[in-house]
Amino acid sequence: MTQRTIDGHADFINCPDKNRYVGALHGLFVFLSFESKKQPETWYYRVLRSGAMVAMRRKPNGMRIMRISRSESFKTPEGPEKWNAELKTFLEHFKEPILWTRVDDDTASGVGVFFHEEAPGPRCKQCRTLLDPNAIAAMSELCESCALKAKQIPAGWEKCHEADCDNIIEKNPAFRVNRCQPCAMRAGRAHADSMRNTS
Repeated sequence: MTQRTIDGHADFINCPDKNRYVGALHGLFVFLSFESKKQPETWYYRVLRSGAMVAMRRKPNGMRIMRISRSESFKTPEGPEKWNAELKTFLEHFKEPILWTRVDDDTASGVGVFFHEEAPGPRCKQCRTLLDPNAIAAMSELCESCALKAKQIPAGWEKCHEADCDNIIEKNPAFRVNRCQPCAMRAGRAHADSMRNTS
């Protein structure tokens, strides 16, 4: 009887047969999502021929955590760039985890990254922060912090009325000229100075 020869990375060769994966990448994510339902908080994993390992488990609330790792660390200056390119390939095939929260695994013997499925709800399209549905800024696709950085004005807010100021402030119909606090203080001092000069 001829013994079957297994090609690939040492981690692929040395892992149990049932944990090797040679199919399409998009199928791997679907498979692990299904398999991880068997027993929450238990890791289920597969090792690819390239040596990369993809694992998944579910939290008690059903949310998934996925880990992509390699047993070896970076050996060249180009290592981190290649690793990020490999992660990008996984995410392009897996689709869903693109929107999950990424956390680097600093305890990995080689390199590893966790991707945490997020709780449902509106999220900032820039930083993925969960938006408060009751907050004025939630009317925007960005959280207040990212809206300020992008100069995108959320509903209920407006740009400071001073021409040379880019600060965004909450609308207040009580003020004909609505200024941010620094500009209001500066205008107040200027008014006081003008009053002293005319007296």
